[in-house]
Amino acid sequence: MSGRSDRCHTSELTVTIGPGQGAAGTIYGSLALRNHSDATCTLYGYPGLQLLDAARQALATQVDRGGSAGSALSGPPTMVTLAPRQVAHVQFKYSDVPTGPDAGATQCPRSTYLEVTPPDETDFLLLSTDIGPCRGVITVSPVRAGEPTA
Repeated sequence: MSGRSDRCHTSELTVTIGPGQGAAGTIYGSLALRNHSDATCTLYGYPGLQLLDAARQALATQVDRGGSAGSALSGPPTMVTLAPRQVAHVQFKYSDVPTGPDAGATQCPRSTYLEVTPPDETDFLLLSTDIGPCRGVITVSPVRAGEPTA
């Protein structure tokens, strides 16, 4: 069965979050998806993300796929083949600056957990994290081959 090349299922993957960077109110980060199975599998497309509070209740979350043309998050999805123990990654960004008429009195809600659903899957991986995307908006790249870069 090690010769198969089916899509990667949630149960075959682990997820970790890379360090974040920020500039002018925009925070950048990455997620690494590692194939911990004994079989090669493939990923294609975008992950699903859901922010959760400390009680693991859903926070408002809006996932925008890709970014503006020419950004590090844009570009078409490509098939990523993961041999056992290989890694793929997703880049993401969000704003941590409140906007709108009550922006001065508003804080962006902080998540305690992040559900990460691999492309074409319905089960998710749970990641403990502390991020605070304003209005719950997170822009993600398609899955890409290799370790995340800073």
